[in-house]
Amino acid sequence: MFLVVLEIIVAIVTAGLAVMWVRDPSGNYEPWTVICGVVLAGSEIYRRVRTRSEGEPKSLSKPEELIRWIQVQGSEKPLSQVLPRGTGDGHK
Repeated sequence: MFLVVLEIIVAIVTAGLAVMWVRDPSGNYEPWTVICGVVLAGSEIYRRVRTRSEGEPKSLSKPEELIRWIQVQGSEKPLSQVLPRGTGDGHK
């Protein structure tokens, strides 16, 4: 939860810096914008590393899910059960 709040705050600050930069192009806003970008990138990297270490399964798209199912069970089940799964008519 803390990570989400931090990202929202940094995104709002970045938007504010962008508005200030447009109003006063001669201002020195680049360093602050870069700092906000680094914080956002760092939080995203942390989230990805934490997700992998927790072992949460990656969400698969429908085609990826179908390919995974066929690889695991396609050779064990008769073709009459595999084909309906590919057309969306089958059951899990």
